[in-house]
Amino acid sequence: MKRFKKLVSIVVASALITSSMAFSISANAANTDADSAVSSELNTQEKTEDGVILHAFNWSYNSIKANLPQIAAAGYSTVQTSPVTQPKNYGMSSDVANQWWKLYQPVSFSIAQSSWLGTSAELKDLCTEADKYGIKIIVDIVANHMANNVSKSGSDLPDELGPEVKEYEPEIYNNYSTYFHSEKGTADDSMPKMVLGHVSACPDLNTSNSTIQEKILGLLKQCIDCGVDGFRFDAAKHIETEKDGTYGSDFWKNTLDKAKEYYKSKNDGKELFAYGEILNTISGRNVSGYTDRMRVTENKSSDNVLAGVEKGNTTMASATNYQLSRDASKAVLWAESHDTYMGSSGSAGISNTSNIDDANIAKAWAIVASRAKATALFFARPGSALMGEAAGDLTYKSTVVSEVNKFHNAFASVGNRQYLYRKRRCAQRQYRRYRRSGCLQIFNHTEGCRFR
Repeated sequence: MKRFKKLVSIVVASALITSSMAFSISANAANTDADSAVSSELNTQEKTEDGVILHAFNWSYNSIKANLPQIAAAGYSTVQTSPVTQPKNYGMSSDVANQWWKLYQPVSFSIAQSSWLGTSAELKDLCTEADKYGIKIIVDIVANHMANNVSKSGSDLPDELGPEVKEYEPEIYNNYSTYFHSEKGTADDSMPKMVLGHVSACPDLNTSNSTIQEKILGLLKQCIDCGVDGFRFDAAKHIETEKDGTYGSDFWKNTLDKAKEYYKSKNDGKELFAYGEILNTISGRNVSGYTDRMRVTENKSSDNVLAGVEKGNTTMASATNYQLSRDASKAVLWAESHDTYMGSSGSAGISNTSNIDDANIAKAWAIVASRAKATALFFARPGSALMGEAAGDLTYKSTVVSEVNKFHNAFASVGNRQYLYRKRRCAQRQYRRYRRSGCLQIFNHTEGCRFR
């Protein structure tokens, strides 16, 4: 019981340490033995979906490897890398602002040997070392498109492949009409035709083509052979499922599903983890084409939490619904993502999150990482780091974030019920009542209340 009391005090003190907002998160621990609820000193989870993920944005494999002790101590069970394929226009320049997006314009279907991230051998070494800490490595996969060309004027040409593709994938480069969709324009969510078949500014792969599917599967198997335990699929929304009617295909069946079988055969029957980037709603489409086989990003639900914290709006911060997956067990949540930090894809009135201070990011993280059954991903802000370096902003391993991670591992990930509500009055009495009933409640001070 002493260990349980210590965990309660740590989490209550650290999860929402300030004051301007009044909201509560409760996780029912009634069916959990108090002493056994606290796991090992490192407090990592065996399955990625049960723990929290660190997004090591632009870190090299060696940088991740060097920081594994601190990552494990901070309570992360999984680390996600940036895209592993050969990036467009890789050179010596290492500033993040002008280089990060090149990783999302691949020119090959294999792990890069010349990249800010490192080589396949270094990825394999990372996975081997991560196993010693109980940490899984998942990698970002860009399977929807390839790099475009850039004209002399500097404008992108969506219908032209980047010349580097010819070096790495000559068959693909020389048969554009076979391996790419011909549609042009700006993708939007108005109808399936506008979501599938193209994506703005980049040549869109014909993912229904068997050769393309084989190349993607080959990449997934190459990663698994290096020891990778899962995948994040970039722009998954723009890749059709078998439930998309006339626009549908067997892409996921012939890539991810087969990769799962391959992983299971090499890892004693264990399950491969996967989630897809699906931003916003999908008009006229059946989302179960994704959720039947992977988790999906809940960007609007996540963005609402951060906006609620930033704006002092408890209704937004404590919303319980999931807008896309409809099911926490299929959701990936975040306080912010690399797209909201580096770009302008954020919703809920905050398109870019780079100017939000670390304290409010930590508050939002306390909420999303405490949600039962959902998987949470923490984006490590690069700060002053260059491409390949570990994050310069150390919030990802701060005391506040680390203790929230450990709370998630001890309670939110083990099937407990949750109570999430806005607090309109002093919660001292409620705190005592929930403590007696075996529920753990996290809340911050309101005027006239104090913890004992």
